[in-house]
Amino acid sequence: MKSVLIIGIGRFGHHLCIDMANRGNEVMIIDKDEKKTTDLLEYATAVRVGDCTNEEVLRSLGVGNFDLCFVCIGSNFQSSLEITSLVKELGAKHVVSKANRDIHAKFLLRNGADEVFYPDRDIAERLAVKYSANHVFDYFELSKDYSIFEIQPKAAWIGRTIEEADIRANYHINVFGIKKNTELVVLPRADYVMHEKDHLLVVGLTKDIDRLLASIMMNDGGKKMTKERVKYMVQSIAIMAIATFLSFFLQSYGIRKENILMIYIVGVLVITVTTTGYLYGMMASVCSVLLFNYFFTVPVHTFAMTDQNDVVLLVFFLIAGFISASIMVRFHNQVRIAEETRAQMEREKLKSNMLRSISHDFRTPLTGIMGAAGLLKEADELDAGVRKELAGEIQEQSVWLMRLMENILNMTKLESEEFEIRKNQEVVDDLIYEAVSHIIGLREKRRFEIKLPSELIVVNVDGKLMVQVLVNLLDNAMKHTGENGWICIEARYDAGKVWISVEDDGDGIQEDLKENIFDEFVTRSDEKGDRQRGIGLGLAICKAVVNAHGGNICAENRKEGGARFMFWLEARQVSTDGR
Repeated sequence: MKSVLIIGIGRFGHHLCIDMANRGNEVMIIDKDEKKTTDLLEYATAVRVGDCTNEEVLRSLGVGNFDLCFVCIGSNFQSSLEITSLVKELGAKHVVSKANRDIHAKFLLRNGADEVFYPDRDIAERLAVKYSANHVFDYFELSKDYSIFEIQPKAAWIGRTIEEADIRANYHINVFGIKKNTELVVLPRADYVMHEKDHLLVVGLTKDIDRLLASIMMNDGGKKMTKERVKYMVQSIAIMAIATFLSFFLQSYGIRKENILMIYIVGVLVITVTTTGYLYGMMASVCSVLLFNYFFTVPVHTFAMTDQNDVVLLVFFLIAGFISASIMVRFHNQVRIAEETRAQMEREKLKSNMLRSISHDFRTPLTGIMGAAGLLKEADELDAGVRKELAGEIQEQSVWLMRLMENILNMTKLESEEFEIRKNQEVVDDLIYEAVSHIIGLREKRRFEIKLPSELIVVNVDGKLMVQVLVNLLDNAMKHTGENGWICIEARYDAGKVWISVEDDGDGIQEDLKENIFDEFVTRSDEKGDRQRGIGLGLAICKAVVNAHGGNICAENRKEGGARFMFWLEARQVSTDGR
């Protein structure tokens, strides 16, 4: 049994307290918000309410008497850093601090933390490994280089013994267990025969296991290609069968065989359009000739031909089939080239419109910066309050300018062929707090709320781009709310999706902008909008990024007044212990 001090009762601290107590440890918890501690009274040995950034509060706890001190403050890194340093200075034996970023970990370790943990990152990494491949059922990292994986056997191993597969020699990994339904076979014998539904527990270098998984995925890719070919073959056979049936139907009504042959021409064209093109078209042409010869030329039900006219007819049909298939393939290529050309023209048009807008819209913040800087030159004649106000104005205008530039760069990337979304498992809470930290005056000048679910929500997104989406939405809300206006950002999980909304009590969305508010270069035309206008790319970027991640975004006016912007993404809800 150990004595444990937990500082900060967020979601992680809450679960940590319960789990530590259930394992027989004496747990003391402290948080400045009393509401967070009330439901832990039955688990914690002692509960305190206080601000742990205050040295006197920490000193009163007697931190040196605890075996372990957990600093579980994740939303405010500055506070976490201060508390970690104070706890260590006051004689804590072993300090474990929560971090959300690598840079946070470095500072925490320098300032007294004995260990740093990444609950969100660790969960994200585990989920990324587990769900990025169809063949991985679970994953556990033993060290930086070694891991344990629960995988399915390769197709080539099924029906063979572990010895025959020679897994250790070929892949340098060891099979130390077999999960068979609910049964676990530990250290299976070399003569164990592997089955399709078995789960192999393997241990080894992570890079060796990755090589094995890549091999399995490559085999699956080959199977997928084979399935696609089989699909097209079955589809082609079905079309030929329908063409033959229609030909018999027309023959029963006395239609000449020369006209019946046109049915097969149509079949060849349909096959060329609905498959990958030329190869299947040629095969369909040959099959059409054989079918027509067998069923409709004398003597029937043989491949012999006694009439020279039939020979000429089928030769010309075969040539026509080849030509038709070739024309259809060329048509597909021309359509593709036309689409690429149109996209290129649209990109060029975007660039030209952007350049025209930049020259005008950059003047507003630059003029503000130049004016404030000019006044600061006369600092001797200005009191401290005025100088502070001017410095604040320069900062706000600089942030505005930087935001305009970021939006321009992001839109340029989104419209370029070189743009690449780098997805990682991200925690929604982290994305929201990161975005909030970039908005100057959000908490000070507005009535700001954050509403988050109790469980962690993990999304597979490009974190940097998604933060930019949230920054743009929050910045838009700031522009359209007055001093002390209300802004709320909320995340909620429902049926495999996370819904994130940004609401405000501002002047809402103009009626003439509702239909195209997410288009590029759309801005307000009224006086207020002109004073605060950008180049109309912020919401366009939001839509482009959200759509690129497979989600959707919308906007509406609130009944209570103001606007609501909402988007959803595919997500997964997990507990802080990874379950």
